[in-house]
Amino acid sequence: MLCSIFLGPYIFTGFYIFLSLICLMEFFSLVKTTGIRPHRSIGYIAALIIFASVAGRYFIQFETKWLLINIPLFFGIFVRELYKKSKIPFSNIAYTFLGLLYTIVPFIFSTVLPLFLALIIINWL
Repeated sequence: MLCSIFLGPYIFTGFYIFLSLICLMEFFSLVKTTGIRPHRSIGYIAALIIFASVAGRYFIQFETKWLLINIPLFFGIFVRELYKKSKIPFSNIAYTFLGLLYTIVPFIFSTVLPLFLALIIINWL
């Protein structure tokens, strides 16, 4: 982890994306043992796209309105549950969102904070 900090922001972000996906896989495997079936494939894709778009906001510096592209990912989880027969559909949806919120969002915050502070310092100088 220390090495990823010293190798630059791209390596640091890539390492955190990898680490957050590993944590999300662990979360989904723990939830699966209880009988709840979260949407793992859409969860992984959504996590990767959300993380990359938020980090890309600071690398490429595009406008914030482009982050709205992430909204169809959330509707994709609901649409997929409509076409899947399940006894507990709302629990499946809830645990998919909880996995994204519980594992991906803290990694996004801990990645964006140094990038945001570096951007402020560069603009201040």
